[in-house]
Amino acid sequence: MSKGFIFSLDSVLSVAVISIFLATFSFLSAQAQSDPYPLITLEKQANDLLIVLDKSGDLSTLNSSYLNISINSTLPSSVLWNLELEYYTYSEGFEKSGNFSIGYTYSTVTKLAHAQREFLVFENSSVKYYGFVRLNLWND
Repeated sequence: MSKGFIFSLDSVLSVAVISIFLATFSFLSAQAQSDPYPLITLEKQANDLLIVLDKSGDLSTLNSSYLNISINSTLPSSVLWNLELEYYTYSEGFEKSGNFSIGYTYSTVTKLAHAQREFLVFENSSVKYYGFVRLNLWND
């Protein structure tokens, strides 16, 4: 009777260990496959917003407070954002003329969508500045 009991106990423990392993593996696999659609939606919103800001001439103003108002009035309140803008002049090579960053700090955000765009600022039918803008979006 002792040998049968030990054999039964051994098989029950091995089934328990295998069940725990399978449950852990299933849980970790499900966590790794998080839903990508919210980030795709945010990325499309960021791209669309940069296109609108460029086509409307808001980027050409290079005015951080004006851009802040434009972005806040366009995005839903549940979406947080950060905009980084750099602009250059060309005189025998590109020279950095200025830069600024507006919006929220995103150093601790894990799921972030971003878009970037290049733009030109014209003055008297000639290019005054070449600019580069990056917009980061995330959900609150």
